[in-house]
Amino acid sequence: MSSPPLQNYLRANRKRLGLSQEEVAFLVGFLGASKGSGVSRDESFTRDPSLRSALAYALIYQKTIDEIFAGLRQEVEKEVATRAKLLTYRKGLNNDPKGIRKRELFAKLAALLSKGSLKKKRDDK
Repeated sequence: MSSPPLQNYLRANRKRLGLSQEEVAFLVGFLGASKGSGVSRDESFTRDPSLRSALAYALIYQKTIDEIFAGLRQEVEKEVATRAKLLTYRKGLNNDPKGIRKRELFAKLAALLSKGSLKKKRDDK
């Protein structure tokens, strides 16, 4: 059985390329008093990077966001599936075409994780 993925693989990718935190901070666009502190906070899971920073990391490390933020992705998948499941039971979804489409979407999202489909789809790639 494999262990769960880390929240992110920022440090591993930076080390793989032999870059310093200061170099990555400059490339990402972190400007300020403490060089590398933004990268340090992102690498140590102290905060989730902004979308702009996540895209920059993906470009720098030449990896997909899914690869770099595997654990965070898995966490978000579970949260979305849980909320989607709740919405499938929401009152007020009419039997009109719009309500039916919404209910089908929520059910599909909820089912993805209950069957492990998202992980399986990623593993198949």
